[in-house]
Amino acid sequence: DAGVIFSVVYLPSCYDAHQTANNIMIRRIAGSAEALGFPFLDASPVFQDTSGQWDRTCFLPNDGHLSPAGHRRLAQALAPFLLEQRLLPAPHSP
Repeated sequence: DAGVIFSVVYLPSCYDAHQTANNIMIRRIAGSAEALGFPFLDASPVFQDTSGQWDRTCFLPNDGHLSPAGHRRLAQALAPFLLEQRLLPAPHSP
């Protein structure tokens, strides 16, 4: 045991918005992660705006990669997930 703990994060591309096939794929990935004992996070909701629509500003235009805003949103979702799953040490108060 090398002390490595895996987790699985589904990160959609800008082309994945509202595709039913992806919901099936996400469920399969989540089920596989659970069966292997890996924590799973579906990051899809992170890239929706307040009305539930896909926020394209999270992705670089004509590229598909995350924009700085997309990276910021992903980081804001990952930090609590990693803390809740105890994959990061809890922050210490000064």
